[in-house]
Amino acid sequence: MANVVGSSPTYYGPSNTYMQAGTVANESVTILWKEGSFYFIEYNISGGLKKRAYVTTGSIPSPGTIPVQNWNTLTTRYVGIEGDVYSCPAATNSATNTAGEKICKIAKGTIVTYLSPEKPNGWTLIEFTY
Repeated sequence: MANVVGSSPTYYGPSNTYMQAGTVANESVTILWKEGSFYFIEYNISGGLKKRAYVTTGSIPSPGTIPVQNWNTLTTRYVGIEGDVYSCPAATNSATNTAGEKICKIAKGTIVTYLSPEKPNGWTLIEFTY
């Protein structure tokens, strides 16, 4: 765990040009990895939910050990059925048991890029144009 100092906006990508995801203020967060001058973090939001987003590295002055993340873009695919996109994976393999905030719906036919070979509890990390 690391502590965010002050109030900092979070973003859906590793730049302040991405859409703002929310705000973290004077709270403990989990740093998942560093990407450029941003940390990808997991933090608590209302209702006992968690959210994952990017925050500038200057927001966390004493981050401790940062996990290394090597990205391999695996493949580009088309979405087969409409579904919901969440900010964080579920704790179990269930479409109704989510740990994160619902971001949007993704339409059938949308092109997505799978960014990680891992699928914890049936969830995967994707990138797509919203």
